[in-house]
Order: sequence, then C-alpha cells, then structure tokens
Amino acid sequence: MSPWPTGLGSVPAVHLDQALRRKVHVARAHRDHAAGLAEGARVPIGRLRVLMHPVAQVLHERRASASRPGARQDGHRVGLAVEGGAMRGVVSAGMLVALEELGYRDAFDVVYGSSAGSLNAAYFIAGQAWFGLPLYMDQAADGAVVRWRRALRGQAVVSLECVLDVLMARHAPLDWEAVLASPIELCVLASSVTEARPVSLTRFVGPGELRQALRAGAAIPFLAGPPVEFRGRLLVDAAVTLAHPYEAAVAEHCTHVLSLSTRARGRLAGPPGLAARFQAWQMDRLGPGLGAASLRRQAGYREAQLRLAALTERPGQPPLVLDVALAPDSPQVPRLTRDAGRLLQGARLGYEAAVAAVEQRTARAVLRLTEMTFEDT
Repeated sequence: MSPWPTGLGSVPAVHLDQALRRKVHVARAHRDHAAGLAEGARVPIGRLRVLMHPVAQVLHERRASASRPGARQDGHRVGLAVEGGAMRGVVSAGMLVALEELGYRDAFDVVYGSSAGSLNAAYFIAGQAWFGLPLYMDQAADGAVVRWRRALRGQAVVSLECVLDVLMARHAPLDWEAVLASPIELCVLASSVTEARPVSLTRFVGPGELRQALRAGAAIPFLAGPPVEFRGRLLVDAAVTLAHPYEAAVAEHCTHVLSLSTRARGRLAGPPGLAARFQAWQMDRLGPGLGAASLRRQAGYREAQLRLAALTERPGQPPLVLDVALAPDSPQVPRLTRDAGRLLQGARLGYEAAVAAVEQRTARAVLRLTEMTFEDT
C-alpha cells in the first residue's frame, strides 16, 4: 500500500484486462448542450450512449468560460499529476504540450510533479511546455545527461547538474519567475530520507529555492546524485516512496485530477526483482526504513495502475481521476534510453494520448520546427 492516504478504499482494484474490455464510448459534448449535462451524465445519440468523463467535462467548462486560477466560481479544486521516470518523462512532456496548445493550462489550480515530471510541470506552468521536450530529445540524448561510464568513477549515471544548471538555464531556459508568480501552484514531490515517506514541496522563495526543490525531487542515490537538503530535510526522488503522483493530488483534497502516466496502459509493473532489492538495501544505508518503503512503493505501483484504470473507466464520487496513458501496444520508452527516435516517438504518442483523453478525438502529432533562444556554453 502507498503511504499516501488515498481515500479510495471503495474503488475495487479490478484486473486491468477486464477494465479494458469494457469499452466506453466518449465524444465531445456540444457546447450548447453542456449546461444541461450533469457531471458524468450519459446522453443517448441514437443507439450510442456517450459518456464524458467528469474531469474532462470540468476542463472543457473552465476553458469555455475563460475561468482563471484564483478566481474560480465552480467550487472545484482541479489538480494535474505529472509522472516522470527519467527519460520516460518525455511522454508526459508531450502530453503537456498538447494541454497547453489546446488552452487548458489555466483550467488547473495545482500541478503535482514526480521526478522528471516536476521539470515538465515547471515548464507547463510557465507557459513553455514545448521547451521541456529538448531536455530529452535534443540535448539529453547526446550523452551529456545520461552517461553510464560515470558509474565506473563512482559518479551518478544521470547528471542533474547538467539538466538544471546547463540545459534549463541556457539551452531550453525556463522562465523561473513566471513559475514563481503563477497563480497555479506547483507542488514538487519528493521522499524524506529520515521519515521514509513522500512529501510535497511548494511556495518557493526565489528561483534558487525552486531549483533546489527540483533537484531534491529527482535525486536518486547511485543513479542521479546523493540526497539533497531542502528546508532542513534530507530528500530524494519522490518515486522512492510514492507509487504515482496522482495519490498526492487526492491526499491534498483535489476534487478532480488529470493524471499523466508515462507507462503504457495495461503494461503492469511486476513484483520487486533483484535490482529493486539491491536498491532497497542501498536506501536503508541512507535512512532506516527507506529501503522497506522503496519495496512497498515497487509493489504499490501495480496497484496504483489498476486503481487508475478503474477510476478512469468508472468515475463515481469525488475525488474524480482521469488517467492519460499510452495504448497498451505502444512502444516503451526505457528510463535511461539515449535513442532519439524512441524519445521523439514517446513525445508524439504522449501528445496524441492527451488529445484523445481530453478532447475525445483522434489526432496525429508531427514534428514542429521552431526557434529557441540558445546561449553558448
């Protein structure tokens, strides 16, 4: 079980293959009919019964009414939960580009990011979602970020310094001040070494503190750097103790959550293997109980996948969760890949999945060339 109190005990953890067999027909509701639709109401169209997921419906309504964060009138708290997974974060980066281009950014009140998902979330809040893609497809794929040879020297395989201090500062510059000034709250998720549980970092004072929080939320000892101190706590990557970032959104009382998953739907995680147990042993050397929490997280991820599938297909009472994920037969993006083709494909499929889930239509994403501010190193 996840350490987050999800409040989802009434949701059966049905087998995902059974859930996928129950086909739900979805379509965009016409704007002039929207006022008469209760959340999740079925509308007969001939012999077809159409269901709009309540999370998608709220996003549509907020976009149509030009609702702005901090000035809501609908009484909802809508969260966006962005999963990472090292280089697999390119999938959620593509999803965020779609949401931004479709005009949904201001429909969210708070954005939760886990690991690389926090970096993507920061770009999204700043209105720069597209800038998140070069972190993976352009600069990161050339070996500057992921380099296995560093492990032979006792260094981290993934260089967070390169990501935060070079790529996000000069190659794909994040507008740090825009993130800090935004009425959309950014919650960077991390794991406490001493408490062996997930924590949520927010209300940052200045770009330096935000950068440090992003570093803490992505640090994985022996893989992406040592623990990072932040506000008196020693922190590591959220994924060490947190199965999925949607759990944080639910625990912090979001009524509606759009979840962006980077694993393909139906590709269930297996039980912890030898590598996971070795990592847990290493984690216990950092803090008592951290290794056991890591193993619980590994086992809990499968449960989170099943629960997300159930919540997506059969929305009931709040909290309402809609999970965006790639199709079951989609190619997997490995966590530490440097294959530019796979990264580009992951971004494209993520974009298309977001359009399908929220807009209820089929789209084909294509590569778009554009100019970026580039500084010499």
